[in-house]
Order: sequence, then C-alpha cells, then structure tokens
Amino acid sequence: MVFPYLIDTSAKHAIVAVFGVVKGRDITDTICALYEDPRWERGFNTLWDGRRITGLDSEPTDLGWFAHLQQQYAAVAGEGRDVLLVGRDEDVATAMRYESLSRGGPRPALVCRQEVEARILVGMSASD
Repeated sequence: MVFPYLIDTSAKHAIVAVFGVVKGRDITDTICALYEDPRWERGFNTLWDGRRITGLDSEPTDLGWFAHLQQQYAAVAGEGRDVLLVGRDEDVATAMRYESLSRGGPRPALVCRQEVEARILVGMSASD
C-alpha cells in the first residue's frame, strides 16, 4: 500500500500521511511512489506524519532497506531532508534508529514529536 501524500511544488515539499499498522513494504512502496511521481523535484523535503500510527509490523532489516532506497534514488531525490513526525514512544525509538542510519547519506532524517517543529524543518511556516 502507498500511503497518501501531497506534493506541493510551489513550497518544494511533500507530506505523507502514515497511519494504522505500518508494514515495511508500505514505506518502501511510498518512497518509490514519491520519487517516481512526475510532480517530485530534486531536493524537495518530505514530512512523514506518523502521529496516527497504531502499530508497526516490520522486519529488523526494513530500516536498512529504507536507507538503501535513499541511496538508490539519490540522483532523483536530491539533498532534501526527511522529517519523521511521530507520537508514540515506540515509533520515536524506531524513527531514531532510522535517523542514525541516514546520517552521512544523501537525505538525512530528523525526528520530532511536535508538529510546529516538523513544519519548520521541512521549510513550511508554523501556521501553513
């Protein structure tokens, strides 16, 4: 399943709504869909809004696979950033592991729990 997303070309970012029980394949499919979307432009930032996640159904290798995809799509994705907005403690822990894996890669991930902070990190105003 591809999570619903909105690409705002004028603001140069995408917002992905991640919800329910999340499988690693869902994230993989969404990463591919974003970068293959004709509206995507190199260097856009992405806000992954995971505040409505109710569970994770993932494999230990999934986070590494996400980082691998970022390398694979580096020429298309560009040097933007991925902001992971999460609510549950277990999601924060998983997101922090991914943030660590993304360091030194083409698209660093940043984890936050506050919507205002997340919006600023992707280049939106706090009130957009």
